[in-house]
Amino acid sequence: MKKLSIIIILMMISHSLVIAQTIQQYNCIYCGENTLGSSSSAIGIENNNLGSYSTTIGEGNTIYEKLFSVTLIGKNNKTINSKYGLYSTAIGMENIVNADKSYLIGISDTVSGTGGVAIGTGVSVSDIYSIGIGLNSKAYDKYSVSIGNRAITSGMNSYSFGNNVWSKSSGSITIGTSPVYLKNETPNSLVIGFNSDVPTFFVKSSSGVGTSGRIGIGNITSPDYKLHIMADNNEDAAIFLQPTEGTNYLGKILFGDESHSISAKTSEPLKFFTESGQGFSFKTGNILQTTGYSISTSQIKAPDANGLSLTDQYDNGIFVDDGGNVGIGVENPSTKFHIEDSVLSIQLRSLTQNDYAGMFINHSISGGQYEWYAGTPQGDAGKFVIASKITVTHDEATADIVNAGFVIKKIENPVDLAWQVGIGTNNLQSGYILTIDGKVTAEEVLIQNSDKWYDFVFDEGYDLPSLAGLDEYVKQHKHLPDVPTAKEVAENGYKLGEMNGILLKKVEELTLYVIEQQKEIEKLKEIVGNGE
Repeated sequence: MKKLSIIIILMMISHSLVIAQTIQQYNCIYCGENTLGSSSSAIGIENNNLGSYSTTIGEGNTIYEKLFSVTLIGKNNKTINSKYGLYSTAIGMENIVNADKSYLIGISDTVSGTGGVAIGTGVSVSDIYSIGIGLNSKAYDKYSVSIGNRAITSGMNSYSFGNNVWSKSSGSITIGTSPVYLKNETPNSLVIGFNSDVPTFFVKSSSGVGTSGRIGIGNITSPDYKLHIMADNNEDAAIFLQPTEGTNYLGKILFGDESHSISAKTSEPLKFFTESGQGFSFKTGNILQTTGYSISTSQIKAPDANGLSLTDQYDNGIFVDDGGNVGIGVENPSTKFHIEDSVLSIQLRSLTQNDYAGMFINHSISGGQYEWYAGTPQGDAGKFVIASKITVTHDEATADIVNAGFVIKKIENPVDLAWQVGIGTNNLQSGYILTIDGKVTAEEVLIQNSDKWYDFVFDEGYDLPSLAGLDEYVKQHKHLPDVPTAKEVAENGYKLGEMNGILLKKVEELTLYVIEQQKEIEKLKEIVGNGE
């Protein structure tokens, strides 16, 4: 970009000098209201060229007296006084020349520093030998470059490239785009970021010749190490090393030399490498490879028949005996997984098919312990039960499994259902999924797939029993037709959906009786009203 700007400027100067040399032979071409100074030339109208050896082409351009070798091309370009503007060129519209050896191409650009270059619209260059290119870009300090949309430099030897970027310190560089200003306020550093006012990438200055700086990734402008990564809120500070898929190459990190590394690839384990004969040492809570012990990629092995332990400084932790039993809080576990604590005791047992297979939980109470069991009962692998009982000492037989409070049973050779559940009972009713011994509180019960409903009571031709016949039936049977007797309900219970349907039928029949009674009442009112 810098080379392109220089080429454009050189072409512009060459072109201007040719025009100026040609015009000097005639002083003025189409001099409608043009004002000329000594050895100056003008093409166009209303140009005010009072400088020496200067040229204006277009309309309304102004060159003050005592200035020489100034070229203004376009409309309303101007120098602002007779002190600054020597050897300067402006091409475009409403550009302002306020420095010697300055060059402007565009609209409403301003150069106030010697040797400054402004290209674009609304560009402002305020100090010596600086460049501004783009839209509303600003170069406020010496030897600085701003390129882009609202790119700003306000530090000496600073550079800004992009949209809404601002290099505020000496030697700073800012690259990116931002909805608000992305700023670099650190001397001799690089900030890169996109779509944000904080950096994604930062390079810190080195301490001098022969040294290198530090790199920050994330919103970090003072990295503490050669590579410092800071995550945004609610994300991990992660590094992803991804080799090409389908190859034998690794994601790999080297430490010091190629003999120390961590590597991995898809579908293979993470590998740690160190020099032969050296160990892996973890400081502050160490895991240290020592003589007689090994940590391999396939196993952690006990050195002898005393088992393996992983404990804290007080010898509390995990113990594995020579038989493969694991204990937490107990050095001699009696089951495959045995946990003991002063508050809670848990045992998980994997036993034979004809024995208990489940979990016993013992909770000590005054005078004994409360025994809970969750699993399959003895000799019945098709059931899962939760049972409890107060005992003096632990014994799986003491849990009241026969009267378990919760039972799930798998049905062999099922036809309509494969599982049954019992709550408060172990006596599961045949043909039913759920059996409950006790009261149930529910906010709502939905009965689905009821095979019989009673809207037909309101059909024409429905044989509604007479009230006299109903009266005779009730006197004889002591209950309504279709309704089960108290004895039947006591012995067999009743089906909720079926009973609701029967009650609905009785309500509908009662409604028909009321309607008929109302009709009779209306007839009687009519007879009385007619005086019959």
